[in-house]
Amino acid sequence: PAYFTQGAVKPLEVKGGKSTGSLPKADQTIAIKDVPGDQYEFVNPATLKSGKTTIELDNQSKTNYHHVLFFPLGPGKTVADAKKFLTASAKGPPMGPPPIDFMAGVGTDVIEHSRKLVAEVNLPKPGNYVMLCFVSDRDGKGGPHLGKGLLKEVKVS
Repeated sequence: PAYFTQGAVKPLEVKGGKSTGSLPKADQTIAIKDVPGDQYEFVNPATLKSGKTTIELDNQSKTNYHHVLFFPLGPGKTVADAKKFLTASAKGPPMGPPPIDFMAGVGTDVIEHSRKLVAEVNLPKPGNYVMLCFVSDRDGKGGPHLGKGLLKEVKVS
């Protein structure tokens, strides 16, 4: 059973004003921007380094939460294969093995619009990865943001 059904829920009160501190320095910055037509886009470096790296996620969206997750693509697989697999649930269960390695996925927490965060991620090996956002719009309508432009290939060297 889910932990919250077993009493693992407790109220939390947060007090204080706005923080005036700064974020730690990051090795790479990835921005998420709104695009006309209820779409989004990743603005990111073409490559990331394998191993532990510090990423700043800059959510420049005006209204929605986002995060970024990284999954290695399987041998010979493409971002188009990943998109087809990940959006297949609307048409029935996906067929065949996943084109991405879900067990090796890493990423950031979900953050509010107009916010930034810094996170350390470990991209275990060089290769082609997809970065994506599984979060849906705040109003709960529509599918995950990976179907609205937040699914992109990134090279890890």
